[in-house]
Amino acid sequence: MTLETGFSKKQLFIIFGAFVLYAIISFIYLDKYPSVYCDETIFTEPSFRLLQDGSFGTKLFPPIAGMNITNALSGRIYLLFNSFVFYVLGYGVTQMRLQPFLAGLVVIVLTYKIGQKLFSNKWISIFSALTLALSHLFVMHSHMARPEMPTTMFFLLGIYLLLVFVENKSPVLIFLAGLTAALSVDVHPTLGL
Repeated sequence: MTLETGFSKKQLFIIFGAFVLYAIISFIYLDKYPSVYCDETIFTEPSFRLLQDGSFGTKLFPPIAGMNITNALSGRIYLLFNSFVFYVLGYGVTQMRLQPFLAGLVVIVLTYKIGQKLFSNKWISIFSALTLALSHLFVMHSHMARPEMPTTMFFLLGIYLLLVFVENKSPVLIFLAGLTAALSVDVHPTLGL
């Protein structure tokens, strides 16, 4: 028996199991690879400052252009999510990297779903997601406390919603596709544009 994906239950179980195993192994190495470097503190310090001082300012730069009051390097969605994680789980390397890690898992799923929409061969979707998941550059960026992975997640979500809109012609879907594009710009303004 096959489900609407074209895979049998056994194949789906193996695929889902492999995804869960990948997520567990990636999470175990979240604070170990790559080594922490200065950009990660630059992108997460405003979230920490929100909890400490009540503003998205930074003390890592001299107080020029109002950087001690607010930060324009990252959008508010990225910073607010990080602040929430820091508030709940404390401040550390794993907590700093949690948002990109979770966004990376969603990016793998979206890559699979977009592959399903674009190609008639179900194995192309699996191969696309697997190739992405195992690429060094992807693993590195989904383990770094930087906003590139959440930006990519919103961007791919917008593409997926656009592909679904082409099939269904729902005005809600095209609105959501545009909204996710705007969210990708908010997460990392210089990358999202």
